[in-house]
Amino acid sequence: MKTIHIFIQESVFSSKTIDFIKDNKQGEHFYYFDSKKKPSARYDNLLKTETDLLNEIKKGEINIAIFHSLHYFQFKLLDKIIFQHPTKITISWIFWSFEYYQLNFNIHKLYDDFSNQFATRKRISLWVENFLYFLKRKTASPFPISAKKYQNQISKVDYFYSFVFEDYKLIYRKNTKTVYKFISYLNLNNLQNNNFIKQLDSTTNKKIMIGHSGTPLGNHMEAYSIVRSITNTAEIVIPLSYGKKEYITKLKNKIEFYKDKSVVFLLDFLPLQEYNQLLSAIDYFILNSFCQQALGNIVHFLYNGTAIYLSEKSSTYEYLKRIGIVVFSIENLAIEKTLKCLSAQEINNNKEIIANLISTENFKHDWNLLLSGNSSPTN
Repeated sequence: MKTIHIFIQESVFSSKTIDFIKDNKQGEHFYYFDSKKKPSARYDNLLKTETDLLNEIKKGEINIAIFHSLHYFQFKLLDKIIFQHPTKITISWIFWSFEYYQLNFNIHKLYDDFSNQFATRKRISLWVENFLYFLKRKTASPFPISAKKYQNQISKVDYFYSFVFEDYKLIYRKNTKTVYKFISYLNLNNLQNNNFIKQLDSTTNKKIMIGHSGTPLGNHMEAYSIVRSITNTAEIVIPLSYGKKEYITKLKNKIEFYKDKSVVFLLDFLPLQEYNQLLSAIDYFILNSFCQQALGNIVHFLYNGTAIYLSEKSSTYEYLKRIGIVVFSIENLAIEKTLKCLSAQEINNNKEIIANLISTENFKHDWNLLLSGNSSPTN
């Protein structure tokens, strides 16, 4: 069994994946980074250029090509891989969210009132980005990809791997050819090794975290307004250590206009231990994103007993409710004007479901099946 892994660029997740492959040998693996910036680490079987990749494909010995996120500018490469292989190659796609939800035909669905000022700029940036890829011959058209063309291209994928099944339903719609499979980059060891456990207490001044980064897709302002209509005493933590600088500045200035002394903006990255201590004190995590985001944060908070509020527009909200996790709706919060606490039973319920979902055994089993070309369990 021979497999090619295609990454957009080197990251902590590519390193983690390659380390897992080394520790759990399943056939022979090749690696290709679809970026001018080549990886800093040395990897066995590294394919340095697209020509190297296609030459390996032409031999007919590669059984599987795994795209660790599949962006529209890789569709020409996808076609080349399928065309150049002399027989049939299995195409797998590990979904990351950004490669679909931030495309031009989805933009209008993602922004609330305050963030909407950034929607037009995003559309313009997508046009510019696509045109630059066109000049580099990575895309076939100078115009951004249409929804119909996108559907045609992703139908060439055999297996779609994601944490959230509802992403698959939303993206593939009525297409039954591409098969959904569950996968997670997190496993239970990642949660247990972070050494922070939520402590239940009866204090009235609660800590609330809004969002996870300074992206306009977080729709922070509307979430902040809802929270402040409910309580004036809770401390609100807003992580803004990365994201869109202009959005961060405008959001910060808007909230500071209200002279709210109980808001803490996290503008710098904290040391891991300090950040974990902060997370352990959070009573409510509110994410007003209309698409799948911050899965790592959500899973950590669920395991550690934090009450989570998500938008009903998010595929993550629908998924978590379906599998039995107690999660709350931002839309209901705006109506009911009451922050709900998790009971001890609900905390244990959420923890048990997450622990089973990404147990070390299940994690290894799912990844080994993916890497061996077999089917993994579907959730």
